[in-house]
Amino acid sequence: MRIDAHTGILPLGAFQACGGRMRLHGGGGGDGGGSSSASNTSTTTQNYDKRVAVDTGVGLSSDSSTVTVNALDANAIIEAFDFATKAGANAALIANNSTVGALETVDRNAALTGKAFTDSLDFARTVFSQGLNVLTIAGDQVKAQGNLIASAWDNSKGSGAEKQTLFYVAVGAVALVAVATVWGKK
Repeated sequence: MRIDAHTGILPLGAFQACGGRMRLHGGGGGDGGGSSSASNTSTTTQNYDKRVAVDTGVGLSSDSSTVTVNALDANAIIEAFDFATKAGANAALIANNSTVGALETVDRNAALTGKAFTDSLDFARTVFSQGLNVLTIAGDQVKAQGNLIASAWDNSKGSGAEKQTLFYVAVGAVALVAVATVWGKK
């Protein structure tokens, strides 16, 4: 039997059934001998029960013919649960106290912030009120000095140069009084 050189495929009828197995047909004429193969599979499953039966602090388990007895301390388990319960209660109490303390701090800070804001507004109102009073007083004094200058100007009988000198002196006096008034209030 020959394999097709172009495709690498065995010709039709290359295998034949022989006693429930497939066998490569030898074909005779010196083309080669026959071959055969066989396979057997077997699976075994074993299950073991390793559960422990516990009653009032005594545990029993069995493996084939061996029996194991485990004595458990019931008080140790009860104490462990009591410890866990108390630890949980203490943690909850600490968390509650922390939350209450934080809320009280927030309330105190809010009250202090509100008072500080109110005090700042009162201070600003006072400063602006006093500033307005200073400006009003300074304005009144400048007006009075202006009236004096106007009166002095009208009363002066001198020549043009004398009136001009008197005017400059009066303006200087008004400016000096205005500056002294503003700087004196600070």
